[in-house]
Amino acid sequence: MQQLNNAGYGKKLTEIYLSEKMLRHFQRKILGVEQEALKIRIEEFLKFIILSTEIKGCPIPVSQEIDEVWHQWILETQEYHTLCQQLPSQRYIHHSSLPNNTTFPASHEEMENQIILDFSWIASYVANFGKFTEEAVVYWTTAFSLMQKMGWSLEYLNSFAQELIGYQNVRCNPTEFGKIQVSVA
Repeated sequence: MQQLNNAGYGKKLTEIYLSEKMLRHFQRKILGVEQEALKIRIEEFLKFIILSTEIKGCPIPVSQEIDEVWHQWILETQEYHTLCQQLPSQRYIHHSSLPNNTTFPASHEEMENQIILDFSWIASYVANFGKFTEEAVVYWTTAFSLMQKMGWSLEYLNSFAQELIGYQNVRCNPTEFGKIQVSVA
């Protein structure tokens, strides 16, 4: 099994998908952020958009900084269209700022299924991109909240994600670049 961020002979996703033109665009539009920090945001956005094409029916909570990268990329419509065509799914990814009108699960079974959905992306992130890093985890609101509210270390969060990968109801099966598979049984 090959992790997606190691696809392309060890390249990061930014090295695969981010053109110099778009990097300059982000540098002009997202002010006050050092270039390395900006590249981390863009790298995490790319991970988010790849996961969002595969995890259906479950919003993936990310920070405002990642959403800002998405907004800036979408505004460059031709560049965004090209990005979507190059993604493993080769599908256009729509953005919506409309609130998700979900209701609280009515039964224990519905609640359990929602928890599985909510955490399936954490397992998928680790299965496909490797462990969360200190620089990256701050952009993934559920993962970062678990660390803060539960007092989890980054090591514990990554161990938790590894355990989720093997959980019978969560299927996070990375295969090869361009064929990420995530499903909930």
